[in-house]
Amino acid sequence: MLPDGDVESIPYGGRARISDIDPIHFEKEDISILSSKELLEEVKLTGEFVVLWTDFHYWVVLDYRNRSQNPTVMYIAENFSASTHDTTEWEYIKIADTFDDFLKQLFRVPPLNPKQLKSSYSRK
Repeated sequence: MLPDGDVESIPYGGRARISDIDPIHFEKEDISILSSKELLEEVKLTGEFVVLWTDFHYWVVLDYRNRSQNPTVMYIAENFSASTHDTTEWEYIKIADTFDDFLKQLFRVPPLNPKQLKSSYSRK
């Protein structure tokens, strides 16, 4: 789902594995997209972003920096080779022009069917 290119910070050969997108809810003790400001402040990542998913090194965000409606969807990756002990450098990669375009790119990998595995992988 990520664009082709020579960006070092794109893991997994251009595919980001996102196990879930943060929910929208008002529970104080749980992370949701309403926690975006606090999450971004924690890593000193500035911008008008709404966090959809993060592991604190990689982020999928709605990017409102240049528009107030129909935000682009960005993948923000920590650039480990440029970061230092005191600073973190980020790379910004546009995933989609709109949230609708982003949703069209998502897919679910079906679970493995044990009957389709080679016999050497099966349980005895």
